[in-house]
Amino acid sequence: MRRLYLILAILALASCGKQGEHFVIGVSQCSEDAWRGKLKSELEMANFFHDGIELRFVSAHDDSQLQEKQVDSLVAQGIDLLIISPNQQTQLLPSIERAFDSGIPVILFDRKIASEKYTSFMGVDNFEIGKLLGQYAGENLAKGSKLIEIKGLEDSSPANERHNGFISAIRSYPQIQIVGEAHGDWTRESGYKAMESILSAYDGPVDCIMGGNDRMAEGALEALRRHRPDARPMVLGVDALPGKGEGIQLVRDSILTASAIYPTHGDELLDLAVSILNSRSCLKEYIMPTSLVTSGNARILLLQNEELERSNKSIRQAKKQIENIRIAMNNQQMLLLSVVAILLISLISIIIIAREYRKNKRLSQILAEQKEIAEAQRDELELERDRLIEAQLANRESNEVNEILSGREEIFRAENEFMQRFKNVLKDNLSNEEFGVEQIGAELGYSRVQLYRKVKAMTGKSPVEFIRSTRLAYAKLMLSDSSLSVSEVAYRVGFSSPSYFSKCFKEEFGSLPSNN
Repeated sequence: MRRLYLILAILALASCGKQGEHFVIGVSQCSEDAWRGKLKSELEMANFFHDGIELRFVSAHDDSQLQEKQVDSLVAQGIDLLIISPNQQTQLLPSIERAFDSGIPVILFDRKIASEKYTSFMGVDNFEIGKLLGQYAGENLAKGSKLIEIKGLEDSSPANERHNGFISAIRSYPQIQIVGEAHGDWTRESGYKAMESILSAYDGPVDCIMGGNDRMAEGALEALRRHRPDARPMVLGVDALPGKGEGIQLVRDSILTASAIYPTHGDELLDLAVSILNSRSCLKEYIMPTSLVTSGNARILLLQNEELERSNKSIRQAKKQIENIRIAMNNQQMLLLSVVAILLISLISIIIIAREYRKNKRLSQILAEQKEIAEAQRDELELERDRLIEAQLANRESNEVNEILSGREEIFRAENEFMQRFKNVLKDNLSNEEFGVEQIGAELGYSRVQLYRKVKAMTGKSPVEFIRSTRLAYAKLMLSDSSLSVSEVAYRVGFSSPSYFSKCFKEEFGSLPSNN
C-alpha cells in the first residue's frame, strides 16, 4: 500500500505541472475616464506576454478617502507590487507609505506624492507639457490677447506642474494677459462650472482657453459660447487621446486648437513592474516623451491609431485562440494523466488482489489440511471410544453380552425397525458434520454403550464405522449425478474436508470419488 500512495503522490505532482512564480499587481486608479481606460487596456494587452502575473484594478472615482481604503485593502490581500495614480499629493501619503514600509514595491504612475517612499515613478514631465502649451499660445496669440486657465484638481501633481510650466512660458510673452483662472476636477462638467464662475466676474473678451486636460477645455468652451456665441478662442488641452470624441478628434474637428500628448504606455509600465518583481535594478524616474497635436498632424495620428487598433484586435483574437488551445491541451493532459492514474491504480489493485488471492489460497490449503487432520482425529477418537466399549463388553461375562456377541446376532439383525430408525435419523442429519454417535443415541434414546451393542450385533461394525460407511454409500449414489462436484458431495454427506472424504472413499470402495 505504501507503494500505491507513493505513485499517487507522484501523479498528483505531475498533474500540477511545472508552475512558475505567481505575482499579484494591484493597480489603483484615481478615476474612471478614457485616459484611465486606455491605460487599463494597454496593461491587460501587455500582460498577454507575461506568465504568472495577475492584475487587480480598483478605481477611486476622484475620491481620495476611497482610494486610501482601496490601497489598504490591496495591501491586505497580499499584493506583490502596487501601481498607483494618487488622486492628490498629500492625502494618499499615509496609505502609500504604509504599503512601501511593509516591503511592497510602489510605482507612482502619472502623478507624484510629497514623499520619497516609492520605488519608481513613470510619467510625463507635466511642467514641460505646461511650458510647451504656453510657448504655443505665446507664439500664436496676438498682442493684447486675454487668456483664461482652467487648472486640474487642486493638490494634484499634474495640475500644479502643468500650471507652473504654463506660467513660466507665458511670462516670456508680456503681450498676453491672464484674466481668470479656476480649478476643475478633470471632468468636462467641472470645466464648464469653472468657466461659468470666471465669467460671472469678468465680461471682457476671451482669446485663449488653457485647459488642464481636453475634457475641461471642451467644457469651458461650451460655457463661453453659451454666454458669447460668436467667441472663437484658441483652445488648448492635454491628453490627446485617439478615441471617438477625444482630444485628437477634437483637434481634427477644430474644436480644440492643440492638445499635448499625455501617453499611457501601459506596456512599458508593466515591463517596469515585472523587472522590479524579478529584482532587477530600475531608475527612480522614467519620463515619457510628449508632443503637440495640431490640425496639421491630427488626421495622420488618427489613421495611425486605427491601424494600431486593428493590430490590437488581431492580438486579442490570437490571445483568445491561444487560450482556447491551452485550455484544450490542459484538458487533454489532465485526461491523459487521469487515464494513466486509473491504469496504474488498476494494475496495482490487480497485483494486490493477486497477492491476496495467493495468500488466501494458501490459507485455504492450510485450513483444508487442518480440517482433514481434525476430522481424521475425530473419527479416530470415536473409533477409540468404540474400542474401549468393545473391550469393556469383552470383559463382562454377563448373559446379555454373551447373548449379543455369540448366539443372538441373527435376532438383532432382524430388528429392522431399530435399524430403520437409525438410518432415518442419520439420513436426516447427513450433511451435519458434527452429527455423530452421541447425537444419534440421544435421538434414539440409547446410551453410547447400548447403541454400540445393538449396532455391533446387527451390522458387525461399530456405530462410528457404520455411520461412515452409510455416509460414503450415500456419497457414491450422489456421484452418479454428474452435476455435483466431489466437494459438493463431500459436504452433503457430512465431511468437512473434501480431501479426507476422498481418502475414506478410496478405503471404502477402492477408487477415488472422481473416478465414479
